[in-house]
Parts: sequence; structure tokens; C-alpha cells
Amino acid sequence: LVTAGVQEEQANSAVAALQMRREEIRGHMVEAASQLSGQYLSDFDWKASVTLASSTASSLQIPSLQLALYLGDSNGGVEERVMELDKERLDALIAAVESARSALSRIPH
Repeated sequence: LVTAGVQEEQANSAVAALQMRREEIRGHMVEAASQLSGQYLSDFDWKASVTLASSTASSLQIPSLQLALYLGDSNGGVEERVMELDKERLDALIAAVESARSALSRIPH
């Protein structure tokens, strides 16, 4: 700030005020960023199952996961999206979430 022409005393006061409210400012920024797409994950539910047999095969034993995502919006509404994932799709989803978590962890707090 000083290099931009702000007096040192005023710059120090501004920095002190920002540091005192850092968590509050960060919280508002995260909330605003999460609302850019209009929806955000508000809750989820899951259920694991194994298909043991079908009309065409007597023994399958295929694992699957039913995942329900509850997406909130800025108006207070909630939309439910349900998907059924086999092992390969679940592994891909987990990898994508881990990648996103890793990218977010590199953002300075």
C-alpha cells in the first residue's frame, strides 16, 4: 500500500483491520465463490448394494453404489440428483474428488 502512495500509518491500520477480520472475509469469499454456479452441495446420502442374480444370469455378484446428491441454491431450494455407480465409475469419481481436494488444499488460507 505504501508503494501505491498510501501513508504508512494508514496502510498499517488497513492491514491490521484486514488481519482482524481475515476469517470473516475468507468465509464470505468462499460462500460467494460457491454460489457462482448457482448450486452447491448441501448434503448427500449413499447406499451400497450387490446384485446377486438377474433373469439372464444365475450368479452375478456385481457391487454398486447409489449416491444421492442434494444441491442447494441461493433461493433456499434443494434439488436431489441420484446416480448409480459401478466400481469403475465410483473409482473415477473418487479420483476426481481427490484431485479437486488436492487443488483446493494448495490455495492459501
